[in-house]
Amino acid sequence: MLLQIAHLLLQLVEKGCLLRRLAQAQGKRSAVELFGALKNIAQRLLESLRLLAWRDATFDRNVAGQIQIRLDSS
Repeated sequence: MLLQIAHLLLQLVEKGCLLRRLAQAQGKRSAVELFGALKNIAQRLLESLRLLAWRDATFDRNVAGQIQIRLDSS
């Protein structure tokens, strides 16, 4: 089950457009090139979950129902 979750997160990172835009703004081709490796991306995500104070609105069910995740097929 954890492997499936990890695979899903990996797909979101690789195909998501937000990290790709961030990388392109920094002059890199991909998020992996920006962070150096997928392991570094995972470590930064873990650290953000551990150390950053997330607002209560982040976990609001009403807002979450309006969110759509779209993958870039290019």
